[in-house]
Amino acid sequence: MNTDNQTGEPSRFKLAIIIVSATLMLFANLFIFVPFEIYQSNTEEFEIGYLQILFSHWILIALPLLVILFPMLLPRRVARAWGVVIFVLACFTWLQSTVMMWDYGVFDGRGLTFDAFHHLGVLDLILLGALLTCALIFTRKIEAAVTIISWVFITSQFLLMFSTAGTKDNFWIRDFPTLEIPRSLGTISRTQNIFHIVLDSAQSDVFLQLVDEAGLRKDFSGFTLFMENAAVAPHTAFGIPSTLTGELYDGTRSPEEFFRDAVTNGFHAKLFDAGWSVNLVPLLPMENGSYTNYFEIPSGYRGSNKDLLQRNTAKLLETALFRVSPHFLRVKIYDGGNWLLSSLFASENSARSFREKTFFKDYIDNLNIDQDGPAYHFIHLMPPHPPYVTLADGTYAGKVLPSNRENFLNEMRPMVQLLIELINRLENLGVYKDSAIVIQGDHGSGIPAVANGQPVTPCVPRLPALLAIKTPGNTEALIVSTAMTSLLDIAATTLNLAGRGQESVFQLDPNTSRRRNYFLYDDNSITKYWIEGSVYDDQSCTKVGSKEIEQVREFYSMGKKINFGVQGYGNTVTAYGWGPQLNGQSWSKANKAALQVLLQDKDLHTNLELDLTFRPFIHKQKLPSQHIRITVNGILVDEWTEKTREIQQRRVHIPADAVDDNELKIVFEFADAASPRSLGLGADAKKLGIALRAVQLSTARP
Repeated sequence: MNTDNQTGEPSRFKLAIIIVSATLMLFANLFIFVPFEIYQSNTEEFEIGYLQILFSHWILIALPLLVILFPMLLPRRVARAWGVVIFVLACFTWLQSTVMMWDYGVFDGRGLTFDAFHHLGVLDLILLGALLTCALIFTRKIEAAVTIISWVFITSQFLLMFSTAGTKDNFWIRDFPTLEIPRSLGTISRTQNIFHIVLDSAQSDVFLQLVDEAGLRKDFSGFTLFMENAAVAPHTAFGIPSTLTGELYDGTRSPEEFFRDAVTNGFHAKLFDAGWSVNLVPLLPMENGSYTNYFEIPSGYRGSNKDLLQRNTAKLLETALFRVSPHFLRVKIYDGGNWLLSSLFASENSARSFREKTFFKDYIDNLNIDQDGPAYHFIHLMPPHPPYVTLADGTYAGKVLPSNRENFLNEMRPMVQLLIELINRLENLGVYKDSAIVIQGDHGSGIPAVANGQPVTPCVPRLPALLAIKTPGNTEALIVSTAMTSLLDIAATTLNLAGRGQESVFQLDPNTSRRRNYFLYDDNSITKYWIEGSVYDDQSCTKVGSKEIEQVREFYSMGKKINFGVQGYGNTVTAYGWGPQLNGQSWSKANKAALQVLLQDKDLHTNLELDLTFRPFIHKQKLPSQHIRITVNGILVDEWTEKTREIQQRRVHIPADAVDDNELKIVFEFADAASPRSLGLGADAKKLGIALRAVQLSTARP
């Protein structure tokens, strides 16, 4: 060691190297490596690239770094001890984030109990005290290894970072989403407008109750409310395409193909081809269809890029700080869900329900007359879909409320008021009288409907769906119709309102019974029903049979990543045991689920790698782990246990012996699969194991 010849102590230069090395190890772990691990496992939860977040908080690194480096100017004995203490703290943070990160559960502000881990918190403090004591007692021995260990750690961590994330799209840098409404989105026609508003899970009985409690029938002048409107299925991914096309899903193609075809060939495409401007604000992606203006409401809506960056940075840094801290400090950082940094930027607009209500209010205020040709406006909003977070006075509850009718009404009430604001705005612009407006639900809710003052449970789930339509020129107060309508009628009715022929719901006789179609989707089959009476009659459903969904499999192109969800192609590889392709994923719904991949002859008898992106179904208290077992063509290839609900990525090696057939059958077994209902966590009766988000097969490297 480079020492002072008179005292035998390290030279000032050597001390500076030790302190700088230890400090960089500590800060790199706190502000670079641990945040990287969190970001990599939860990429979809951030709107900003990792490097953008990293560079945004450089001042948080620079100032403390200078403070910690200052003691190198103090007497050498103090400086030596300081360098070793910083090194020990760096080692401690690494241990906390990797070895001593206890499985607390999901950090969503609900149902988290830290008490069960207090004894481990004592262990944290004992370990920290022991390490600091050793640092002071064995300063000379430890300081000899500080520089080498620090730089080996820093170098290896950087190499690991770039090797694991270097090929990911939009990982390092991302374009900022548009956080304000484009002016063009609010452009309406001087002569002919059709406004089409979908309120997720809305029901006609709830709408009428709220209209009558506020005495708003005259305010909804020109509207007819169809009390008997029926959904086609209990899922948005089927309700929206049926709305756009007037077609019922029949199982002759995959649900994903059905959705994609509707986006491409729905009535909005016919209007676009006929010269209408088409403005889309969808909930499920529709960017592959025809449109003039398109806008998906971003999670950072109504903020600036700076606000969005602050929220993303706060979320990442406080989670990293949580991971590297001892238990009792973690309790303070989390603070019952009011995170240390995020609370500085929190508002009711962080709840999706309030964010989308804010958007709708802004949309209404920004409507402007700036074109002569006809215009169609499609807006799909999440409220009143759960979670319910709104109080009776319309304010933010600050937490998720129970799923009951009272809270359903509270969630829907602000939407009714916003619809009145839309009407008033159109009246002020002088276009309301000649406009057509369609307000609908994509399906009903899980809350029992009310008919004749009594709660009723329909014969199939989520059957009653809101439908209220204003026709041009009509100025009468809201009319209630008992015509037996369906979401399948909306496409033809909208084209009729556009003057494109077609039959309309207004041509239906309210006194005539009508058979309507409905189905339940389950795994790879659908069960069909006829609704031959009121949607509020629990005896009106007749089961008419089941049908296996026809699948046409194509040869897999080695290395192709298959994403799940309505816009993905997960259906091309699913065999059995998987639920609907929704929200970018598909849940396994039994103890076993399988994928089936059609391989080309050239890919047989070779070692393969299977890359999985998934989220396991876990609850800290009631289901703390999920055991996963994978076999390929009958050969066990991997088996492990997950203990965290974060999105996971795992590479599974498939030996050549298992790749002996063109049909590669990959079977997942979930010994711990359980239904939310059985655990008291919800109404879902399916036995969940994992939510699969993406799969990819590739040839294993030699």
